[in-house]
Amino acid sequence: MARIVVVNLARNSSYCKEGREPHEKYNFKETPLGYYAYFAHRRKKEGEQKYVQDKKDYKQIDIVKNFGVNNNADKASNVFVIFVFTKLKEKGKWIAGYYENADVYKEPQDKDNPNTLDGKKPIIYYFHSKIAKEYLSDDIPGPFDITSKEKGSGFMGRFIWYPKLSNPKVNTIIRKMLISINKLDILNETL
Repeated sequence: MARIVVVNLARNSSYCKEGREPHEKYNFKETPLGYYAYFAHRRKKEGEQKYVQDKKDYKQIDIVKNFGVNNNADKASNVFVIFVFTKLKEKGKWIAGYYENADVYKEPQDKDNPNTLDGKKPIIYYFHSKIAKEYLSDDIPGPFDITSKEKGSGFMGRFIWYPKLSNPKVNTIIRKMLISINKLDILNETL
């Protein structure tokens, strides 16, 4: 079965209001070793005044449950990652881009990421791929109705969604998303 994950990204406008710099801007920056994707999968710190990137503040991704890998594995490979975001005053999610044949790490990583904060500390990432596509503002696919909390659907919560392709409604939405980015072949194993 195809391994697909949908990740919700912050957009520049929401961060600018708070005077912060979004690390997601580096998700589609090509480096000699590929692409490294950050997303805000961290525990909220009470009273936090200034954001400090610390791996202990980040949540784990359950790669055993969601991708069926061995309990001792530190990553799941060959995952198709779709990055989405919301638009101000519009319903649904829009596709920012995707990673093909990505590695998804259980724990947040920073090793080997050439993208750094202030030229010093590497940015934490959960996804790495050598193949990526970013959609710019004039060709962004969407909107897609993946914000529902329909029981049993596995629809997207706050940060990350592991679509249950056995659910007909979920399968239809994922198919529409993949068609819009010309990647329906990702589902070949499930047809």
